Amino acid sequence: MVRWLTWLRWLLVLPAAWVAWSGLAAAFIIFSCAIVAPSQRRVVTLVTLGAGSVVALVLALATHALPEFIAAVVSGLLTTWWLRGRTWLHP
Repeated sequence: MVRWLTWLRWLLVLPAAWVAWSGLAAAFIIFSCAIVAPSQRRVVTLVTLGAGSVVALVLALATHALPEFIAAVVSGLLTTWWLRGRTWLHP
């Protein structure tokens, strides 16, 4: 029984890592855009989130990658929310 659970755990690591990388990529893109244009951070984060969500939706529909789409949009929303409330860039 334990051996079966070990195999199952290792088989689930790769898909979980793939989904996590999708979310990390979305957060990195939004953060990078906010750093490039700090004075327009609020507008830039929303435009980047919108464009990124559309691209993620198109890719999800083409490849049937729903978990990756959800991870990218959720982490994009969280990054946008976090960056919009920060004053350490420019107000």
